[in-house]
Amino acid sequence: MQSHPIIKFFLHISKNEQRERFLERIDAPEKNWKFGSADVEERQYWDDYMEAYEDCLGATSSSLIKQSTTHYYRVLRIEGKCISVFDGGEGYADEGVANCQGVYAD
Repeated sequence: MQSHPIIKFFLHISKNEQRERFLERIDAPEKNWKFGSADVEERQYWDDYMEAYEDCLGATSSSLIKQSTTHYYRVLRIEGKCISVFDGGEGYADEGVANCQGVYAD
């Protein structure tokens, strides 16, 4: 029987980034459909949601990747983790990411 690695990624944004996106959805008529009153109501539970996510991921994960709102940097980190897992070379991808951190990090 073959075994296959399972990789999970929780892609979240900061509370400030969420606020900026909400404001953009309100200000841009073509994005109004993305915004609902429930978004504002649920925002009050942000800290509770983050704590629950951290508990869940902490209990089921072997490593965590730091968050980034920069799309390119986030994709680079995910790509690096996948390469690392599937090549079996833990650390191979992390070296390349570390070299790019100052360029792509928030």
